[in-house]
Amino acid sequence: MTHIDRGLEAPVYQQIAAVIRARIEAGQYPAGRAIPSAPALAAEFGVARMTIVRALRLLANDGLVRTHARRGTYVTGEHEPAPAPVALTGPGIVTRLTVLALPASGWLVALAATVLLAFDPW
Repeated sequence: MTHIDRGLEAPVYQQIAAVIRARIEAGQYPAGRAIPSAPALAAEFGVARMTIVRALRLLANDGLVRTHARRGTYVTGEHEPAPAPVALTGPGIVTRLTVLALPASGWLVALAATVLLAFDPW
């Protein structure tokens, strides 16, 4: 059984997605080939099948896998590396922008609400 640390801040499904992503990037799951089924992965990680479904959904949003009903989940080979954090500076703007994920459906970002108020609004 592959160990998942339930004490980490990251949810279990994100940890599992990271393990599967690493396997894809290492070539353990080559492009065009099926990965193990959700029930097989659930048994490997010791989690519910829905936890695996959430992990696979993350990978599908990133374009790494594509699920076909009743046929399985396949590696697409269309991998994009995650973008690096961007730092912005200047009066009145957010000074840090961190990209949490870049799913195919759009940007999901977290903003550090540090704003420099170097001007008098009145």
